[in-house]
Amino acid sequence: MENERTKESVAEMLREAERVPEKVPEESGAKDKKAGADGKTDGADVGKAPEAEEKTEAAIQAEIVKGLRHIGFFAYSTPNEQTARSAVHTAHLKAMGLYPGMADLTVWVGIGRVAYLEVKKPGGKLSKAQEHFQRYCKASGYPYYVVHSLIEAVNALAVELGEAMRKALFENQ
Repeated sequence: MENERTKESVAEMLREAERVPEKVPEESGAKDKKAGADGKTDGADVGKAPEAEEKTEAAIQAEIVKGLRHIGFFAYSTPNEQTARSAVHTAHLKAMGLYPGMADLTVWVGIGRVAYLEVKKPGGKLSKAQEHFQRYCKASGYPYYVVHSLIEAVNALAVELGEAMRKALFENQ
């Protein structure tokens, strides 16, 4: 019975996620730096939906955040990419608590629980710092997923919601 409800919930979340438009609102002002063959960036707007095979991690992450928020999740990002400005700026951010390798997204799942999502484009690999954070999360009991799309993110969170629901229903009796 519980498994059937979970499957129905996942199916509904996936149907809802598919209704989310591909395009990210342009009023966000977010820029997505795509590197060309020469290594230079063109500063293309995230609002312009790139071809599926050409999506950058930033574009994929924007779609995931928009989709998760659309279906009711509270998700927020960790601005690790800001470390590229300068060594002084990076040192300041680290002193303020920036953690190298921290997952791209933190999502609230259940009461008092979070899940970490690392967004990668297809074929993308975790850095050494990201692998360290992944091990730290797993050793500490925090869910950590590497995702490549909104659908993968929803599937990962459905697993966590099922676990949170099971704990809420059965462990407090």
